[in-house]
Amino acid sequence: MLLFYCTFEKSLQSIAEEGLTTEGESFVMHRTLEAAEAACGSSNSRRGRVLVLDPSRVGYAQIHPPKAHHIAPHAILNVKPYRKPLAIDAAGGYVLRRSAKGKLKVLAIFRRGMWDLPKGKLESGETLEECAIREVSEEIGIKKKSLKLLQPLGVSLHGFVLPRKRRFAVKTTHWYAMETTQKKFTPQASEGIKAVTWMSWKKAKVELGYESLRRHMAAIDPEALGLAPVESANS
Repeated sequence: MLLFYCTFEKSLQSIAEEGLTTEGESFVMHRTLEAAEAACGSSNSRRGRVLVLDPSRVGYAQIHPPKAHHIAPHAILNVKPYRKPLAIDAAGGYVLRRSAKGKLKVLAIFRRGMWDLPKGKLESGETLEECAIREVSEEIGIKKKSLKLLQPLGVSLHGFVLPRKRRFAVKTTHWYAMETTQKKFTPQASEGIKAVTWMSWKKAKVELGYESLRRHMAAIDPEALGLAPVESANS
């Protein structure tokens, strides 16, 4: 999870060194980048700048009413130096199946030295559902028609510095539960994917390499996905 804050303070250097402090009043946090940008642009005389915050670095209670008064500099992700945040939309899939014994499995990929789930950026003219199907089919190496989209699973937020280090990207990934009839997979080598494997839901909650994705997975109730067991216990 990420939160966003609009500041009109002139000195971002002091924020980078000392963090944010408010006297008496609580910080007004926004759950989306768009909402924070709207707040920053609401002044007729000046425009504020959006700060991207990682609440896990300061504790959730410290940046919510009624006692919020200080946010440490290490919790502000784009202030040292300041990089204007850029919104990026992406979509991906939890490709799922349940064994004959009822064990839920998810299709995981191994990329850049860690386990991940298939996902990718939204292309011009695509719907989020189309993006999710395309990215999953490309990254695990299966035909689109072998994928069935079951239901949306919400979003995860992930912040990172773009390669040229001039902007701070805020990627919103829209997730969908899916199932497939295909049994063999071919990792997309051009995307650095080394392996594709079925992993138990319980193991994936621990093994996935990104904290934002582990938190997203932990918030999903696997029993609400409604997947029926498959015929073969070896699936």
